[in-house]
Amino acid sequence: AYRERIEAYMIKAAREAKLQTSWANVNADYEDALTQFIRAALESREGNLFLSDFVGFQRRLVRFGLLNGLSQTLCKLTAPGVPDIYQGDEIWDFSLVDPDNRRPVDYEKRRRMLAQLQALAPDAHGVRALADNLSDGRCKLYLIWKVLQFRREHEELFRRGEYLPLRVSGEHASNLCAFARRHEGELIIVLAPRLYLRLLAEREQQPLGAEIWKDTRIELPRGYKIGDGLLRNVLDGSRTPPTQQGERAEILAATALAHFPVALLHRPANPGRS
Repeated sequence: AYRERIEAYMIKAAREAKLQTSWANVNADYEDALTQFIRAALESREGNLFLSDFVGFQRRLVRFGLLNGLSQTLCKLTAPGVPDIYQGDEIWDFSLVDPDNRRPVDYEKRRRMLAQLQALAPDAHGVRALADNLSDGRCKLYLIWKVLQFRREHEELFRRGEYLPLRVSGEHASNLCAFARRHEGELIIVLAPRLYLRLLAEREQQPLGAEIWKDTRIELPRGYKIGDGLLRNVLDGSRTPPTQQGERAEILAATALAHFPVALLHRPANPGRS
């Protein structure tokens, strides 16, 4: 079934490239040769060096791709603008372009998964279990559910809030994208790691805690005071304490990213109600 999906995708790509074949002038001999090439490349047989090399390469990179997917999803849901989620992509979906992405979406599976997540305790232990099982898709669905729920409850922050890029410093500053949204005293901090291969190299562990993030820290927006209260992590309920460094307050990435690969931190307009 996988081979047939690749064949259909490659025929479409070749026709739209219009180099050897096209929708208007189909080159049957070329397309037959292309199909035979794909079948040979993907045939599970002894001596197929391409397939063995490719599978090893894919297994090495798949974890980084899933982690990147979480970072991209969080940025999409919190950056200025209206987030758009392609149907079925609430969990990992490895569809190619049409005709592959026209397969029916299993909505019942997604409903069951969401119901299970809604019954999950949103604490450090619960979200760490999701992070430890990246490939099953629950972590992405959980992230989308929690952030969309938060957006609905804080509509004005996302509708009118200013966008503030934040300075990151420390050993892994280049591996972290950080920005804030702020409106009438209410504030969120978005932390989305990047360049995971450089960050983790060959280590199998999750990108969590001080062992990974070392002294990496994020400057909070100008005017943030220590007395304004702790930042609550929307995803796991933990609290991240800011510290004062000169004229600016800052937080440690190791604390904010202790349990889940990405973080959404919130401080209400009235910190006493957080």
